[in-house]
Amino acid sequence: MPNGLVNFKYRLTNPMNEIMHETNINGVEVTGNAFSNVIIWNNVNFTMEGEHTITFYLSTGSGFEPTGSTIIIVEKQLSANNG
Repeated sequence: MPNGLVNFKYRLTNPMNEIMHETNINGVEVTGNAFSNVIIWNNVNFTMEGEHTITFYLSTGSGFEPTGSTIIIVEKQLSANNG
């Protein structure tokens, strides 16, 4: 990651690769080729089981390119009545 001011955004997709949420473009100052960021998403409902992906997109001269990702695994919750 280049040092200096960098524009980026995050995208959350469901197991069908459908976009659930995407952040606005954000800017951050990168030093030592690294930065730290906190994401807070309100009212994002995980209604589908499976692997949901958060992808980090870095701004380039031709748009945004995916540069990293992580997954969230959503499993069915057992209710108190189901044991």
